[in-house]
Amino acid sequence: MILYAGYDEGQEVHDIEIYTARLDGSHRRKLTDNESMDGFPNWSPDAK
Repeated sequence: MILYAGYDEGQEVHDIEIYTARLDGSHRRKLTDNESMDGFPNWSPDAK
């Protein structure tokens, strides 16, 4: 599983959200959805 910041096609570049996905890019899941820039995601030590 990977954790990353990015934006969907059609979104403004400054509207960065946080996503997870499998290493092959499948099962992409958006974790945030707001008008702020959500950058620099990181896993918590207890994986929550």
